[in-house]
Amino acid sequence: MDRLKTAGGEMGAQGFSRIVLYSALAVSLAGCGGGGGTVATPENVQTGRLLDGPVCGVQYATPSWSGVTEFDGTFNYQEGEPIIFFLGNVILGTARANRFVTPIDMVPEAADTTDPNVINICRFLQSLDIDGNPRNGITISKEIRDVLTGFLINFTDPDFDQNPEVQRMFDELNSRELFAEERCLVSSEDAMLHFEDTLIEIEGILAEEEGRELTAAIVKPVGNAILIQGQSIPFEGWKIGGIAPYAYAWDIGDKTGFSSEEDPGLVSFYTTGNFPVVFTVTDADAATASDHRIVTVVTGAEYPVPGKDEPVRVHFCDTDPIITVSPDAEVRLKAEITKGNPPFYYFWHYPDTAICSFSEDPLDASFRFPSAGRYTVSIMVIDSWNQDDWTSTVQVIVK
Repeated sequence: MDRLKTAGGEMGAQGFSRIVLYSALAVSLAGCGGGGGTVATPENVQTGRLLDGPVCGVQYATPSWSGVTEFDGTFNYQEGEPIIFFLGNVILGTARANRFVTPIDMVPEAADTTDPNVINICRFLQSLDIDGNPRNGITISKEIRDVLTGFLINFTDPDFDQNPEVQRMFDELNSRELFAEERCLVSSEDAMLHFEDTLIEIEGILAEEEGRELTAAIVKPVGNAILIQGQSIPFEGWKIGGIAPYAYAWDIGDKTGFSSEEDPGLVSFYTTGNFPVVFTVTDADAATASDHRIVTVVTGAEYPVPGKDEPVRVHFCDTDPIITVSPDAEVRLKAEITKGNPPFYYFWHYPDTAICSFSEDPLDASFRFPSAGRYTVSIMVIDSWNQDDWTSTVQVIVK
């Protein structure tokens, strides 16, 4: 292992032995054997970033380099090398070292951000952030890393919340008062939403570099919203591609130019009704792109006052789970939210071939299917308080 170079961070005798062990694993993953390979030199070193937001304080090793990720998540590697990330004795995962590495890269079989192993890694990292606010980056202290030398965490456990080793780890961290307040695992929903924001940020960087067409997206609210008069919800936009600098415009209801910020933050609604929301981005070449939402404000009489821990429930009214119709016949579906804590975010899912129209009630929609076949229509509702969700589905047979 004479090729191993360190890139900062603590390296006591025990730590060095552990680094060498992990680096040997990285060598075996690369298929390098005992010889050959490129000697790590300042001339050919590459710099990558570990991102779930910038992740600072994670240990890493490649066949050529080892160290601790810096304030912006940076690490060193040589082109084509594998890399292993770990905290104490907790192995987060291995990946091909690259300009950007995220938790999804550490789970080869993961199809998307909903993969449980990916979510568990994100939850773990975000929960160890020293200030508990991953939006300003994740920083994991040396004291936390030292504690984790006594733990082995299984990120594939389907009951990760109840994993005894995870619970024991938080008991130990909290007993040492390493956080300002007692800490536990962040929710799966919060972890996934934060990670998806990170992926959007990476996509935006790559899009700008590749000169991609300008695209705008509303990332908050995550879907169309239903809230009670007087409630507030956050608004946050994003852009991908185009040419900097950018100008932003939010139109909410009849308030054109409500905000010129990319992220206006919390917005309160005091009048009932349906409010179209449009987010528009204009780049330096005057190209424009936009995204939209609908915010529906109700008096609150529609929803009973729930307990804060009550799960959300939605169902279709007066509808069989399987509906049979002829081509082009109208299928009207009305959903009702019977439990949960508003504000609610909702998503209709239906085939691209369906012709859809909505009434003033956002949970009331009509569908027509021109061709014979079997189709699925569903509505998913997210409870913004508990971040749980519920989906109701009907099958439409057209013949």
